[in-house]
Amino acid sequence: MNIPIITIEDDYYIYYPDRNIFSKKLNRYLKFRKNKYGYLNFRDYNDKKFKYVHRLIYEKFVGKIPKGLQINHKNNIRDDNRLENLEVVNHQKNIQYQLLSKNNTSGYKGICWDKASNKWRALIQYNKKRIHLGYIIILKKLKKCITKKQKN
Repeated sequence: MNIPIITIEDDYYIYYPDRNIFSKKLNRYLKFRKNKYGYLNFRDYNDKKFKYVHRLIYEKFVGKIPKGLQINHKNNIRDDNRLENLEVVNHQKNIQYQLLSKNNTSGYKGICWDKASNKWRALIQYNKKRIHLGYIIILKKLKKCITKKQKN
C-alpha cells in the first residue's frame, strides 16, 4: 500500500515528511548540520537564525508546540526527524527517555557508585525531587529495585 506524500508549502520553503526541506529562495534542498548534541539544524535565511529540523517538521505538519512541552525522538536517534518518530512530551518524560551518560559506570540509569560507602547507590527523580532508594553491593538487585519503583 502506497501512502501519498503530503507536502506543506509556505512563502519560503516546501516541507516534506521524509525530512527534506526545499528552499524557494535558494532553489535547492537545505543542507543540515549536526550540532554537538546530535540534532540537525539549518540556517534560516529569512530571520538569520539557526533552527532545529525536528521542531520545524513537527510544527509544519502537526501544529504549534504547546508552551512547556518538548519534542522527543521516539527511537532516541536525534537526527531521525521523520514525523512518525516525533512526539510532544513534557520535560520530565523527555528526561526519562534520555540515553545513558558517557560517564555512567553501572550501565543502568539511576545507579551510581558511592565512594563513601563502597556500594552501589540507587536514586530516582520524581517531581523535581531526588528519591534515595538505597545502597547495595550486588548491582543486579539494585536494578530490580529501580524498575519496580519507577513502575509505581
